[in-house]
Amino acid sequence: MKDATAEIEAPAPTPDEPPSLGHMTLGYTYFNRPGADLKTHDTEVADCAAEAARTKSFDETMRTGAGQGLTGALLGSYIQSAYHRGAVASALENCMVVHGWRVVRVPDAEGVALSKLSAADLAKTLDPWVGAADPHGKVVRVWGNDAANSAYGRYSIRPAHTNNGQLSLLEATSGDLHQFEVAASPIVSQRGALDPKWPKKPLTPETLNAAPDGSTVIMVQIKGLSMHNGIGIFFNRVGDDKDIFPSRTDHGPDAILAAKGTLFAHKDGDMFVVAVPPGVWRIYSMGLAPTLNFCLGSPSFTAVAGQVVYAGSFDLGAADIGPNLDLAPAKAWFGAAHPNQDIRPAVYTNGSRFLCGGNHIYALEVKGAPFAPGYVWGSAAPTATASGATATPGAAAASPAAPSH
Repeated sequence: MKDATAEIEAPAPTPDEPPSLGHMTLGYTYFNRPGADLKTHDTEVADCAAEAARTKSFDETMRTGAGQGLTGALLGSYIQSAYHRGAVASALENCMVVHGWRVVRVPDAEGVALSKLSAADLAKTLDPWVGAADPHGKVVRVWGNDAANSAYGRYSIRPAHTNNGQLSLLEATSGDLHQFEVAASPIVSQRGALDPKWPKKPLTPETLNAAPDGSTVIMVQIKGLSMHNGIGIFFNRVGDDKDIFPSRTDHGPDAILAAKGTLFAHKDGDMFVVAVPPGVWRIYSMGLAPTLNFCLGSPSFTAVAGQVVYAGSFDLGAADIGPNLDLAPAKAWFGAAHPNQDIRPAVYTNGSRFLCGGNHIYALEVKGAPFAPGYVWGSAAPTATASGATATPGAAAASPAAPSH
């Protein structure tokens, strides 16, 4: 069977087309960070390649071709493989951007010629480019907390890519992602059974007494749902380095899915209120199928036993997703039944790290929140702007050191 990958590639974008987190920048690109050298470049490409290799395309997740006989299964597997390369390519680019690298595109004709060079000759060409303040080509993408802005695409069911389009990958890995061993997950992927004391349904003002002693109540409001924006946000409880699912140890909830079908969502937002164990909770992902995973840096907060914590209102259709921590919606939810309820706004820290996976990977930052100790990615890194200047790290979005699970 001939290589049909080119048949599913999208055309090169227009210069002003917003980037998408769901697919790589189309065309021929390389990564640039002013002041970096080729060794640093290659090391970070390898690190990001390992993170990217953990992702799966939506087609892989849904097992295209299954149940269609031998021919259908073979074709389905082939399509999955092509879109897997698209998913991995987008994940690699997203990871490098979070690391503070810029995406630089060269003209297609030049890119085709560069992609045919040997790894050694390509290295000689890229060597002076990867660390240049004013790089060869056009800077088309930099870090910008894009997941928080609905103007940017967050998902792709069938991610497009350009064959051999990521020149940095060709140079650093000779085009072979599989030469980098992906660290195995240190945990079993199955959650533990819940203790019957934990309510299985979201709380209402009338059922607050169902929250077990020693628990905390977390409130989340979601609005702006759509097929483009996604239909919700997924939170999880931070475990230890040995087990990312605390439910396997304490049999308490370790996940909150604040999501709702678009047909049933209310324009003013929907409130999700749950009783959960205290501890550190973070924004794990957006979407449902496909998903955007924030393993490269996510906002987290600490929930204390006996408190009601408002994680905020998230508008998935806004230019800044939030959270808006104004307590008015939370107080309105309690209403006359609990007029004096004590509600605490969540205090976020950006930069929680965990094992990557899912369909797409990126980082998310809460504007103005501090960073976790040791986190030097996203806005915490000296990131380069499109003009070539170096921006001063901000106070907002985790740790490139060992991931916290």
